Amino acid sequence: MSFGQIGEVTRYELNQINSNLQDSYKDKTQQKSNFEKTPPFLPFQFKQVLDSQAIKDLQNSIKIGNNRFLDYLQPLSIGKLKYSKPVAIIYNPNSGKKKDIKKYIMDKFNRNNIKFEILESKKAFDTFTIPFKIDIENYSAIVAVGGDGTFHEVVNGMLNRVDKQKLPIAFVGNGSGNDTLRQFGVLDIDQALNFIVKGDLLKYDVVKILIDYQNEKDIPDNALYNHHRYSIINTVIGLMAKINHNAQNYKQWPLINPYQISAFVELTRLKPDKISLEVDGKTVQEDLDTLVLGVNNSKYGGSGMVLSPYSFMNDGMQDAYVHTQMLGVLKILDLIDQLNKYQGMHVYEKDAKFYRGKNIKVYNRSEKVYSWQSHKFERQLQRIAIDGENFAYKDFVQYETLPGEIDVIVDYEFLLKKFEWFSPKL
Repeated sequence: MSFGQIGEVTRYELNQINSNLQDSYKDKTQQKSNFEKTPPFLPFQFKQVLDSQAIKDLQNSIKIGNNRFLDYLQPLSIGKLKYSKPVAIIYNPNSGKKKDIKKYIMDKFNRNNIKFEILESKKAFDTFTIPFKIDIENYSAIVAVGGDGTFHEVVNGMLNRVDKQKLPIAFVGNGSGNDTLRQFGVLDIDQALNFIVKGDLLKYDVVKILIDYQNEKDIPDNALYNHHRYSIINTVIGLMAKINHNAQNYKQWPLINPYQISAFVELTRLKPDKISLEVDGKTVQEDLDTLVLGVNNSKYGGSGMVLSPYSFMNDGMQDAYVHTQMLGVLKILDLIDQLNKYQGMHVYEKDAKFYRGKNIKVYNRSEKVYSWQSHKFERQLQRIAIDGENFAYKDFVQYETLPGEIDVIVDYEFLLKKFEWFSPKL
């Protein structure tokens, strides 16, 4: 069966439709409701793998209105997990405020006869090294307990294994953002555990990211962590990445929100990133000064905002979003207000451009300055946040979609009922 080809058949640059639709939705409240209901996953797949000519034929049929798309589809194949071995619960005790969650999980698993082993992180990077090093043959699945940062590290640890072995993975939220779980319409811990009890397996796309290296094999072992990542939600470059990075400086301050303080500081010294953007080998933006750039594998980000309403977790594609005009402080504040009030409506801003592709590349086009360390002219590091985690790049970042790379444990019937947008029967 084919995973990831639906996105290829239906790919289009969303900026092509923006100009036609900007005036179409006067009722922002109604359109906000539509975007919030738009499901984050596709419940169907092609009956067989399509060759390049079949893909072109389908694309053309969509363009001329003689759409044969449904003839090629069948309901999504969903796997089933058997708990023949214990599950490895990777638990980050420093994430979230619910401190009794470990006991809650243990009670739930004991009641449902699911054997488990708790592997608690003791220090930094443990949520990466535990799935990287464990004897994977001893377990049926991995359960990551924490926030988006924990989920990101656990997935990266598993996918970076030398033996390339993988296990189905479940997410139980105990963090502050929880955008990973928001895709599945479940922020309640008990419902997340019900997913594990049900044991359905949903194929989920992952984005492989290389920072300043063309090929994975060229990255030295001691540089892998900072230059080779896997993203499950989204990445941001520009203002939001700088805010995310600098917020770390204020996390020890009592009684304040570190992100609000960081945002205030960054807004007083607005400086754009100069970038070029390439999608599937085609340059779509060249030497652009921008404050806002994101590459999305999921529709959610920023603790529940619909940043990319057309993104699906299993369509084999990514969505790049960039603002092509410089934004002042007031416009940025207005954009944030729009994101909070009218989820997803920013896609109809005339300066908001969306692009879809399997492979995306962002080039740093900032002016080179002399480095006394290397004794040559080079570009300064620019900030990038991957699933909310802070990194930096000097020359370029490249993204590659890995369709259906991991199996996520869900209750598929719950998902279909949750997103009633899927009302037509296939």
